[in-house]
Amino acid sequence: MQKLREEYWEKIRDVRAEDLVFVDESGSNLGMTRLYGRAEKGQRVYDSVPLNRGKNVTIIGAIALKGLLAFINVFGAANGLIFEAFIATLLVPNLWKGACVLMDNASIHQKETLEPMALPNLSCKIKKKQTIIADQ
Repeated sequence: MQKLREEYWEKIRDVRAEDLVFVDESGSNLGMTRLYGRAEKGQRVYDSVPLNRGKNVTIIGAIALKGLLAFINVFGAANGLIFEAFIATLLVPNLWKGACVLMDNASIHQKETLEPMALPNLSCKIKKKQTIIADQ
């Protein structure tokens, strides 16, 4: 694992901090029911929870030193098609030459069509499917 980290660092260490763009996603449930409560010492907590637990939401965002570049929220789970649409329609128009897009290796980031579909105009390439670097 340490060797993989070192190899990854070698690929991105010459990229200026201003050119780094971080993409990630997170999921949440809108019901947001608390699982724990507080009570006086020796007392039990009694409470009710809504029958309808709320909808699941996925949030995908891209951020750089200059701020938030792109953002989308989707009811339910995001899949590869939604992620591709986010990259092509929301992120790519906000990228600049030299931008380096970094993302983890989540399964929705592994689409083979990501580079040719979303990034042809920036002359970007994907390295290890977790880094997209625009040609300088």
